[in-house]
Amino acid sequence: YFSAGDKHYLVYVHYIFWVAVAQVAILGYLNRFFPDTILASRHLITFAGAMSGIASVIFVKSFLNVKAYAPKLLKWLNLVILGDVIALLFLLFDKAVISYNMVNFVAASGSLIVLLTGLLTYKNGNKSATLFLIAWGIFLGSVIIYVLKDYGIVPYNLWTAHIVQIGASLEALLLSFALGDKINLYRKEK
Repeated sequence: YFSAGDKHYLVYVHYIFWVAVAQVAILGYLNRFFPDTILASRHLITFAGAMSGIASVIFVKSFLNVKAYAPKLLKWLNLVILGDVIALLFLLFDKAVISYNMVNFVAASGSLIVLLTGLLTYKNGNKSATLFLIAWGIFLGSVIIYVLKDYGIVPYNLWTAHIVQIGASLEALLLSFALGDKINLYRKEK
């Protein structure tokens, strides 16, 4: 951010932070290193999931320049944020099960909205959407494999048990490249 001066980097770091917190919470590392603390709270997975959902939509809106390339989808992306905010309110009022289920529902529907947003911005001429779609596709694919593992459709093994972390890591790497590419496109235009 400091060398490029592009706000997309700050938004990206915010997004990656919450995705990392959610993954660390899911893997149980916070319970192991911070037992009996707010960091090990059973509600942290839900909280971090909602925050990563909010951060991902903010990143998508910024990175894909949705306002210019797909303005009709802004209201749908804002609904995803609203859904996660409502889930956080349920969590605040000790309705943890409702909150958790709502975060999962918003994540599933929000993922499809984000995919549609990426496709539409690409179709409307946003060159940065190419790497975004590849990164998002890898991440969604990893989530689908993880769910299929839970239903016994694909075998449980070390790879499928950690596929979401692998997918999230590859997504983060590709989005870093995409940000660098976007900066280079800006510089060429100027």
